[in-house]
Amino acid sequence: MYLSMENVKLTEIDIQKGKYKGNKFVPFKNPMVQSMKVVFENDYSNLIDIISEIKHASERRPDRLIRVSFDVTAEW
Repeated sequence: MYLSMENVKLTEIDIQKGKYKGNKFVPFKNPMVQSMKVVFENDYSNLIDIISEIKHASERRPDRLIRVSFDVTAEW
């Protein structure tokens, strides 16, 4: 069986959880998404390559959330 991962997309998301008012941090009820940036888009046939890209993205910006999406197709 051959698996193919298509439309692999890694997105960096910057989330603001609150802000400072004077000396006090006030958290938001719902975190606000500041920016979303697609950092990688490609097709792969090996899951290890996708894991390597995820690791590289998280090491580059550890303060941001990394969202991963892809489609899997299987051939016999």
